[in-house]
Amino acid sequence: MTHISSPGGWSRSLDVSQAQPLSADDDAADDELYRGHWSRVYAKDASQHRREWHCPTDDVLPFISPYLQYARGGATTTSPEGHGGGLVVDVGCGSSSMGIDLSERFQFDNLLL
Repeated sequence: MTHISSPGGWSRSLDVSQAQPLSADDDAADDELYRGHWSRVYAKDASQHRREWHCPTDDVLPFISPYLQYARGGATTTSPEGHGGGLVVDVGCGSSSMGIDLSERFQFDNLLL
């Protein structure tokens, strides 16, 4: 029996005597469950392909536009003359299209997902 406690006062006991290490087969099964779940989600609802988890790009754009314009050297969302560089790093998850949207609107040449 393994006992875990926190400075805040909670404690738990875990019986790890029967625990087995995970195998590559376990990882493959988990991967297949995950892949199967999300494949079904996308097949049933096409809107999931461009789903934003927190807010749509248009909602956040007024707050981040000045920073993106500065990063692009003053290029605006409609002027192609600023084209020629830049990088958007999208550290989001899932089906968000925010990185793609920002890269296209501000004409960044590179998108790192």
